[in-house]
Amino acid sequence: MNKNVLAILLVSILVVSGCVQVDTSIKEPIKIGIDVFPGWAHFFIAEEKGYFEKNGVNVEIVLNEDYLTIQDQFANNELDGAFMVYADAIYANDQGLDVRVVYISDHSITGDVIAAKPEFNRLEDLKGKKISVEGINSFSHLFVLSVLEKNGMKEGDIFIENIGAQEVVAALEKGDIVAGHTYGPGKTKAREKGYVYLAYAGDVKGIITDTLAFHKKTTKERPDEVKAIVKSLFEAKKFQETNREEALQILAKAISDTPESIGIGIDAVEYVDLKDNLTSMLPMEQHKKHGEGFVHLLDAGKIISDFFISRGQISKLPDFDELIEDSFVKELLNE
Repeated sequence: MNKNVLAILLVSILVVSGCVQVDTSIKEPIKIGIDVFPGWAHFFIAEEKGYFEKNGVNVEIVLNEDYLTIQDQFANNELDGAFMVYADAIYANDQGLDVRVVYISDHSITGDVIAAKPEFNRLEDLKGKKISVEGINSFSHLFVLSVLEKNGMKEGDIFIENIGAQEVVAALEKGDIVAGHTYGPGKTKAREKGYVYLAYAGDVKGIITDTLAFHKKTTKERPDEVKAIVKSLFEAKKFQETNREEALQILAKAISDTPESIGIGIDAVEYVDLKDNLTSMLPMEQHKKHGEGFVHLLDAGKIISDFFISRGQISKLPDFDELIEDSFVKELLNE
């Protein structure tokens, strides 16, 4: 008998008899983009504590300090998924990327701010001045306009400058602006430099909701792995809540920040647990009306989409039943 044929037969016999186990689960890693915002940094805990491995999924973290770069990488199909503000998921979906929001990380409360020079005490003091946003006609722009409107002002009362959130302090120092939207390390740096906060994301809660989104192709072709990622993130959240000091050390190392700064950052958001993840995603007719302050993705999505439509950024309201993929949190809740 041919030696090669004999070898194949022997391997086949061993596999059938259970003496040899062939690992067919090895796949290319799922690449997920993330920036340095503390609200979704528990992703690094999931990696450090081995939750991804435990749940049988191979994840490659793509870290970049520039949030906009992560969005570009996702749009260019260099990433399978990315942590992004819900508004950006809506925009990306309209651009033909077929996005699926599978997980709500948090709602920014004091995590996003309008930082200003210390001589300004109220938003009204900014009339006729230059204020920065991270992207014209972006979620950042909507946030700034929404808090202005809430304080009796309109867009024409100020001048808008397009400056990245992490560059706001430098722009303030140079006198290019008197105030700007920032978050994460930029927010911390602004306070350290003596700048003041005139508005917070929580003033217009829901405008800045932080999510994990994937390309539809990934959710359809690798659903078990996406579910495992979502499961790992909830486990990481629980660890962060019950082992705060160790969690802060892990996060500080991951994004090159201090534990103190990270602690301030995670306290600045409102995390969304598994049950409220599902409730926030379900079609309106499938859940009871919640009290004031509860953010449903359909309600928030309508406000965001109306803004984008009015600015010519998207052509129509998204199909929220397609954009919002609740099956993964639903399965986890039912386990």
